[in-house]
This record gives sequence, structure tokens and C-alpha cells, in this order.
Amino acid sequence: ADALRRGLAIDWGEAQRAWAARFVTDARALDRLLSVCADPAQCLRALHPDNLALLADAGPASLARKICEHFRRDMDGNFDGDGKSTDADANHGDGRAGAQGGAAGPPEAYFAAAWFLARHGSADARELRDAGVDARSVLLWASLHGFHRAALYEGRDAAAQQRVLAELLAREATALLDEEGGASAAAALYADLFAPLLRLGAHRGGAPYALALEVASSQHPPRQDWPPLVQFLSRLLAGAATRAEADAWYTHEFWHLHASRAHSAASERSNSLPPAAVGGLLELADGPPSLRWQLRILRSETHVPDECVMRVQRLADALKVIDGEEEIRLAPGVFRDRALAMLRALGTRAALALPPQRSRILAEQRERFYMRNLRSITASARILQYYNVYAGVADLPAAELDKYKNPKGPKYDLGKDGAFRGFRVLIGHFYLGEGQTEDELRAKPGAALEGKGFTVRVVHSERAFVDALDDADVAWLMSAHEWVDPACTPEELAAAVSQFHKSGRGVAIFADNDPFYVQANAVLQSMCGARLVGDTPGEGVLERGDGSRRKRFGSHLVTSGLSFLYEGMTLAYPKPLGTLQVLATSSDYNPVICFMDGSSDGGRVLVDCAFTKLFLEWDSAGTARYVTNLTVWLLGIDERLNRGASLQGVYLTPPSMGSKIGAAVDETNEGTPDAEPDESVDEVVADGSVDA
Repeated sequence: ADALRRGLAIDWGEAQRAWAARFVTDARALDRLLSVCADPAQCLRALHPDNLALLADAGPASLARKICEHFRRDMDGNFDGDGKSTDADANHGDGRAGAQGGAAGPPEAYFAAAWFLARHGSADARELRDAGVDARSVLLWASLHGFHRAALYEGRDAAAQQRVLAELLAREATALLDEEGGASAAAALYADLFAPLLRLGAHRGGAPYALALEVASSQHPPRQDWPPLVQFLSRLLAGAATRAEADAWYTHEFWHLHASRAHSAASERSNSLPPAAVGGLLELADGPPSLRWQLRILRSETHVPDECVMRVQRLADALKVIDGEEEIRLAPGVFRDRALAMLRALGTRAALALPPQRSRILAEQRERFYMRNLRSITASARILQYYNVYAGVADLPAAELDKYKNPKGPKYDLGKDGAFRGFRVLIGHFYLGEGQTEDELRAKPGAALEGKGFTVRVVHSERAFVDALDDADVAWLMSAHEWVDPACTPEELAAAVSQFHKSGRGVAIFADNDPFYVQANAVLQSMCGARLVGDTPGEGVLERGDGSRRKRFGSHLVTSGLSFLYEGMTLAYPKPLGTLQVLATSSDYNPVICFMDGSSDGGRVLVDCAFTKLFLEWDSAGTARYVTNLTVWLLGIDERLNRGASLQGVYLTPPSMGSKIGAAVDETNEGTPDAEPDESVDEVVADGSVDA
């Protein structure tokens, strides 16, 4: 920006190459640059589409407006209200075509910018109108992708944002209900992100009650953040509601206003019942409806399709001669038989179900969006079962931060909570002094790993560790200052760990200052040609950056969701490094965390030179997330998916192990060996957004 002010020019082609290699992270600086550019479109085209989408999503509002205005002119309005291109071949998913100036459909950056304006604007959507954006298409896009849930419902300004968006959503849903074929789109607004913002009752400023049935019929089981009425209707339409539930809702105004589509409720009161609800009432989960519901159904003015009139007439004929409460109590058996026949004729649920093709399209769109950060790791959408969508990312402007300024919440970890059931971690814990007991180990790192679903086994001798390796998916070796078990030699330990590593499984080696690296050095030399030495001071907090610089750690899957990380109290360091790569450098200028990627020669390796943080400083910056991240990374699930290998056990063939390939496979669906890449996910070139 300063160069342009001085009259200099920018080579935008060179800028594009530079920004593709290193994403722009300062949204406000980009806003200033666009303000002084003679041709802002050139600047926007030079940014990678994913980079631009992330910046647009971060604001400020002035940047979001510039991006919206650029793409609106660029695409010349060539898309419909659902946020889809009118060109059937347009790539709506990654937005690259639109970013290059074609009319292929709105890219992610357009919607991210517009969604920023919607979140931070007013209920009458002036900001969106001023930027030439259709509020409806933006809301439909946001509801589909479901991001910013934490900011919307837990953030500092959550209440104000919810109020504005609830009013805007109600207005757009009301308009959609009046359009031909718009009812399903109105229901889609509340399918995910905006489910808690559904307000019903047009006379009270909410959406018309006609929307309640549309939303309820869109999915079952119902969402727990829908209004209670909609949850009940969802169960009713699916035949899962009970007689007690139906009675509890008997007096609700919905039954008189279910056809209401306008803001004047009194003029639209009706004595009819919605046919779809009648079908559910006639087939309650625990028997026929109560007496008062039977009478209400018979007396209602419900419209029934012509082909069902005869069956309904028979139902009425069977009951109209009954006079008095005692006689009516004898009717449920006959009533039930007739009512079920009527329900089959109505075909209610079949008519209201979401068409299979539409369901598939929605699922594929959501999957593509969630995979955009993960494509550089693996093309298989199965990774979404295990990795969070923010894998490898730490700079998340909308995230709530903990006291150490790291993103708060398990969704920013590399691995999902509970996703690793059936996977086993073996911990060789050879030093039990200074508060580093097995109880402490299980209460801190062990509990964190179990939260992800891992089964943790702890042993305290080299012989027990060697004997248990065959049953492990990941091995932790935590060094002591002396050899523990004379029944196992250093050579035996080194050979067993090497064999484990060559089978494709991951190894974590934890050591500390001299002399707490005896077992570590026994295996490092043969595995990667490294050796640990030294006793240097620590107690510093490392910051994300260039991992080869003092007090910095690099971007990697292991550092997902970490901006700051405690280094440890006293430290060893590798000398020589061998084939290890440096992930983090200590405050004393030495490597403190190193790693080795998996290859055809063996699995992944991580070496940490300060194990006291696992015990004495467990509550320090980022430690719990770091521990679970490194263990998930060592599993190598992404690499196994890329190779089409089993997700558990041996997947490389070390010497003398050919007969064991695939022997240890998870018995659950998650661990089956048929991990072929998912062809339903479009092939997209890895975009470098995850530096791993």
C-alpha cells in the first residue's frame, strides 16, 4: 500500500506466486491495499481463492464489502437464489473459476464476505443491500455449511447477533413460503447452523406456523436445538410420538394457525388440521390417540386428497352414530383399523420426505466444504471421521481463546473426541520419581488420550514394553536415567522398536535433561542416527513461526490449534540430528521437538526433549492438545488412507513380517482395511493451506 501511494507499480503475477506460497493473514492490511489500488480486481485475483475466503470471513466490514462488490460485478449476477451458478457445470465448491473473473458462480470468498456482513449487520440487511448481495442466498449458504457456531452462540456479542439474524431469517423464510417450491428452501434455512434461531408465530415477529411442518418433515430424529413444537412434530410425522406428547400439545395455537403464512394471525385461524399431522396422530407409537383427539380429527375440516375420501367417509360412518362418552370409549379398536388404512392411502411420510437426490446433493456439498482444509492431507473424505476440519490450522480469528491465547475447544484439536476407539497406545514409563507416578500419567496424558477414544496401556520395564509392542498401534517410550530391567538388553529394545517402526506404526520418544535419555538413546541411533545430550534451561513458552528459530515451533499437524506451547522445565537436545527434522527450537537455541515423516521405510517418529511437562507442568500452554495431536499424527491415518491400507496395525512389510500384514485390524467399521479414496469427493489439487 505504501509503495502504491509513492507511485510505484506492483507485479501482480509475482504477487500471486508469493501469496500462493505463503498465505496473507492480515485482513486489515489487505483492506488498506485494496483502497489504494488503481484496479482492486487485479489484487483480488492474485490471492488464492481459499486464502481470500479466509480473509473475507475475518472481516473487517469494509473488506467484506469490497469483496462482495468485486464478485458481484465480475459474475454479473449469473447465479440463482440458492447460491448456485446458472451454469450447470460451474464449480461452486472451491470458487476458483469465479476468482479468475469468469461467470462460473459465486466463489467461497463472496459468500464468506457476505456472511460476515450478515453476522455483523442489522436485521433489515442494509449492509447486504448496499453491497448488492441477496440476503437469502447468503443465509442459505451459511445454513448449509454451518460454520461460526461458537461465535454465534457463545461469543461476546452472541445475543445481539442472534436477535438480528432471527429477524432476518424469519423475514426470508416468510417470503420463501409464498414462492412456488420455496417451502423446502425455507426449511433448509434452519437445518443446521440456524436451527436454534427458529422463532415461530408471525403475529409475534417470528416465522409463520406453516414453516413448522416444513422444518419438522425435513429430518428425523429432530434436532435438539429446534423449538419443542418442531421436535414434537418431527416425531409425530415419523410415527414416533406418544399419546402423552400429543395430549400435551392439544391446546397449542399451532393447530389453528398451521396454515398461517402472513403477519396477520387472526384472519388465518382455521378449524382444519394439517393432513400430515393427522396421519401421525392416527399412528402414535403407543396406540390410538386419546378420546379428545379422536373427536377433534372427526370434527376437523381437514382437506383430504380425492382418492382417500372414501376411506375417510368409512371412518366417519363407523363413529358418527356413537353418542356419549361411554360408547366412544369402545371405539378405539375400530377407529385404529380405519385410521391406519387412511394413513396408508395418504402416504404422508413418503410425500414429505426429502427427495433422495436432493439429500445426496446437500451431503456432497457439505462434505466438499469440510474437506477444503484437508485436501492437502488426503483426498479421502473418510478422514472426516477422525480429523477435525481445522487440522493444521491455528490462526482462527473467530475462535474463543484460552488463557494462553490458544483456540478454545476440542474442535480445534487434530483428532475428534471419541473417534479413536479400538486404537491402542502403549506407554513405556521407565522413570517413577518426582511426582511422575503411573497415577499421574493416567490422570493427565492418559485421560486426554482416552477422551479421544484411545485405549492406554502402561508398563514400567523394558522387557514388558518389548513384549507388548505387537498389540500397539502407537508406542510412547519415556526415558529414565538408568536401565530398569536387566532381563532385556539395549540391543533387544532397539531391535523391537525398530521392527515396530518399520511395520508402519508411529513411535513417540520422550526424554529430558542429562541423564534422562538412556532408553531413548538405545533406540534413536539405529532408527534415525540421532543421539540426545545436554542439560539446558527451559520454562519458556514457544510461539508459532519458523521452527528453526529460537522459541518458535513450525506449522504441522502436530501443532494444530496451537499458537503457543510450553517447552518444558529442563531440556536435552539431539546431537547429531540424524534424519530427524526440527519442529521446535528451545529458548536456549537447541532443537526441543523433532520429527520424522512416515515413508516406505517406516512409520512416523516424534522426539520430545522435555517430558516433565507431561506431569509437573501439565496445565501449561497447549500441552494437552499437543499430546493428543502428536498421538493422532503418529497413527498416520491420513497416510494409510492415501495408500489404501488398513487403518490399524501393520501396513508396511518389515523384514520377516510378511505373514503379519493386516493381522491387527480394528473390528469396528472405522478400522476396516477397505480404506479406498472416496470417489464422491471432487479431485482438487492440494492447495498448501495446511503446512504439514
